[in-house]
Amino acid sequence: MNQNISLNEILSTKFETNEAILAINVQSIQQIQIIANISTELSKEIIIQFSAKYIPYFDELIGITRILDRYRNHKYLYFHLDHCMDESLISECINWGFDSVMFDGSSLSINENIIKTDHIVSLAHKKGVLVEGEVGVVGGVEDGFGSQGSSVFNVTDAVSFYNETKVDMLALGIGNAHGVYKSTDNVDVNLLSIFQSHLNQKKACLVLHGATGMDDQQIFKAIEHGVVKVNFSTEFS
Repeated sequence: MNQNISLNEILSTKFETNEAILAINVQSIQQIQIIANISTELSKEIIIQFSAKYIPYFDELIGITRILDRYRNHKYLYFHLDHCMDESLISECINWGFDSVMFDGSSLSINENIIKTDHIVSLAHKKGVLVEGEVGVVGGVEDGFGSQGSSVFNVTDAVSFYNETKVDMLALGIGNAHGVYKSTDNVDVNLLSIFQSHLNQKKACLVLHGATGMDDQQIFKAIEHGVVKVNFSTEFS
């Protein structure tokens, strides 16, 4: 966990200033070091994301705790567990000291998604770890996780999910997908604004998945609608 400024503070600032933090999925220790160097050179915060399938690889090769210890005092780096449904692995990452974790229950019924995500939130918040949830399926396959189909979130479900789980970050399916797009015509970032307008009080810190292949204007518009974390994986694979 970053020992300088908490990820929660960073995200709050990004939200207030209509900015977003870059989140990059990594597959090697070399990529982690390159990202560390870039973040220092640019003086910009970056989130290093591990897909669930890569956690055993990194743990066996180097040791997750050794990686976190090595970069614990790095001013600009934060560590996140990406799409995961394995509650035991999520719990491990919380105890290891990740800055944030994602429980992706988007394939479940909305009630089950709420119940399971709420449980993860209660575990994570005790350790000062943030939680990302998802409503509506972000399609495509990324590092072995996901499915080919995408779905657009249901507004009523999304509002109930956000209000009941109190997740720190929320990914919404808006026609976006992991991998390479044939076309981004079905990606509707304006749906994010519609969701925010249905919230009674505090607006949500949103996450944009599948940013590889989206044009800059789509990404900038998403940030205007409350996206504080933009995920890239395929582009850096």
